[in-house]
Amino acid sequence: MHIVGMILILAAFIASIYSTLHYSFYITKGDVTYLKQANKAHSILLYIFIAIGVLLFSLILTHDFSISYVANYSSTKEELMYLISTFWAGQEGTFYLWALYIVIFGSIIIRKNDSFLPYVMIVIHLSVLFILLILLKQSPFRPLDPEIAATIEDGRGLNPLLKNPWMVIHPPMLFMGYTSVIITSAYAIAGLWKNDLTGWMKPALPWTLFTAATLGLGVMMGGYWAYVTLGWGGYWAWDPVENASIFPWFTIVACFHGILLYRGSQSFLKTTTFLAIISYFLMLYGSFLTRSGVIANFSVHSFSSLGLNDFLIAFMIVYLFVALYWFFRRWSGLKSKPLADKFNKEMMLAFVVIIFSLSIFAILIGTSIPLFTMFEFIADKQQAAAQPDQYNTVFSYVAVFLGLFLALGPLFKWKFSKAILPTKDILISSVVSVLVAFVVYSAEPALKLQYYGVFLTTTFAILINGFIYGRSKHSKILQASSVSHIGFGLILFGVMTSSALAKTDRLLLVQNTPYQYKDMTFLYTKYYEDPKDINFKHYLFDVKGPAKTQSITLSTEYSEYNNGIMSRPHLDYFWDKDFYYTFVNAYQYPQGEHRVLKAGETLDIDGKELKFLGFNVLEMNPQKSIFRINADFKYTVDGKSEYITTLFEQLRGENHSKIEAVEALGIHFKVMKVNATNRSLDFVYNDIDKPLIIEQLAIELSEKPFIIILWIGVLVLVGGVLLAMRVRFSQTRTNEGSKENVTEEAVSV
Repeated sequence: MHIVGMILILAAFIASIYSTLHYSFYITKGDVTYLKQANKAHSILLYIFIAIGVLLFSLILTHDFSISYVANYSSTKEELMYLISTFWAGQEGTFYLWALYIVIFGSIIIRKNDSFLPYVMIVIHLSVLFILLILLKQSPFRPLDPEIAATIEDGRGLNPLLKNPWMVIHPPMLFMGYTSVIITSAYAIAGLWKNDLTGWMKPALPWTLFTAATLGLGVMMGGYWAYVTLGWGGYWAWDPVENASIFPWFTIVACFHGILLYRGSQSFLKTTTFLAIISYFLMLYGSFLTRSGVIANFSVHSFSSLGLNDFLIAFMIVYLFVALYWFFRRWSGLKSKPLADKFNKEMMLAFVVIIFSLSIFAILIGTSIPLFTMFEFIADKQQAAAQPDQYNTVFSYVAVFLGLFLALGPLFKWKFSKAILPTKDILISSVVSVLVAFVVYSAEPALKLQYYGVFLTTTFAILINGFIYGRSKHSKILQASSVSHIGFGLILFGVMTSSALAKTDRLLLVQNTPYQYKDMTFLYTKYYEDPKDINFKHYLFDVKGPAKTQSITLSTEYSEYNNGIMSRPHLDYFWDKDFYYTFVNAYQYPQGEHRVLKAGETLDIDGKELKFLGFNVLEMNPQKSIFRINADFKYTVDGKSEYITTLFEQLRGENHSKIEAVEALGIHFKVMKVNATNRSLDFVYNDIDKPLIIEQLAIELSEKPFIIILWIGVLVLVGGVLLAMRVRFSQTRTNEGSKENVTEEAVSV
């Protein structure tokens, strides 16, 4: 199967080269035969990619562990959905998924068959060829050494962090948006190459919306996954890999507004074109950061390096050189009108483009710090990373202005400073917004000033766009834009309520001792290890609150895959807030008397004797930090002797030995430590009616007010963008081949 897979990848490489050359011949010679041959070769390429995917899936589903990719990421113990997820769990799989999406997008563009087709397809195929070169070097069909393969009974399996239903849908959705960035960039380069410096915007606009919708949805899926499953305390941590996914999203959103700005006022042409061509470069740069190993110490998501850095850097350089070559070659032709000197829709759109562009720059610099500090001329030569608080401070100001422009932009018509809403609607929105900001100030007077500004401007934006939606039933695109802006405003508002207004406290719960926290009573009741797998630990506590009484279990898992502890959060959902419980630590405090006995020594307990006879080592594995012994004791009461053997088990430095009860002695005891050198042990004992071990559980409780607004905002935003995309695709088909009239309907944001 290895040979078949490599043949398919090589066949795909040849088909892509053939298609690229024939698109080039069509451009230079104009013979439509070349175009037909190029399109046919692309169709064959799509079938080859499907065959590659089918072959890889079959190897995964049949557990062919002779293939390195299958052995590293799958297992016979995995459920079907996780076996499917194996397909994109490793770098080789994600590279294939990347190329597959691009080929599918190319097939859709071929069906459209506009004048930009050959130019766009050449850009697309250059990207496909780059990925195929990587797959030829690092093939998903690479076999293991036969001697190693013969020893493998089962695969390594999926990373436990990824064993979640979201793994099935989040990566494919994210990559769909991530890779679709190339379409907007390809159209912009095609326009520069073809010297149609503005015509590319029309066919690119729906694709720009498609990227904004799919990539944005993919990013927020990942945020929700982290929030409900991973126990990191939130949905966004400014992780470098998270940041890499929003480089192109911010750029695409800015480019979309730039296209609208140019079509409405013929301004910002250079900026819009640059944003379009740089989008794919930022996607490539994000891929490099993710897969190069540069940020491995700063991200929980990053891949380890596969030695592909040279490929990634080379392609980034080639793409940037080609894009900038055409950009500067057509510089003199990229003419646009200056903005008006008064506030109107043009000015608002320009501000949006500028704000998003500056945001991209800020995130890019912060995320790239680990890369910059690798160079020798950096003074301290120590890798560092921007901290979440630094990002939060910067973007709290950004959110104020975004909310303001979301509100003011729709109030103006093109080239006129006349509001399109009645004064009554604007007045109502203003009053309600001020009241919301005042209520927040009354509840939390210690917040930074810009946070109140965010609440003020986002509320104003939501209400203004709501009024516009209600008064624009004649315009589908205006309704779509209003819905999108309402969604984005809700996201900003939800982020602010769930972060700036959040309260987090650490609670220390003593077993069987009530703990009062505000209007809730906590009672830590039980700790136990999973009888089927000691890697799993469970901590149970009861919570009695004004709304309900419930039992909560926080679980932890030691992952041999990651050599670390993973925890799962517990969430309580209410309409106005979420309670977010996370495990911090657990402690055991021995109660009673400590004794150290060597083999043969006796402990006297009220005239009764407990003698330590010695121990036998059952297992000692320093590499896995496993130590097991059987300790033998003899106790004598009234001249009668009995024997008892207790198991002392130490795994990864933790004591897993059981408490032994000896009713005849009236005690219970537990072995705490073992000294193999002098064959002694340390144990603790207490009266049988008194506690021997006091359990304490440290948890973190976060209150996240109105976080549901964030999730509603995501759905509303995606819905609005999809509606706008539908309208734009419809307009493109309807107006194909005709000169478009720029109207309020066509260019409304």
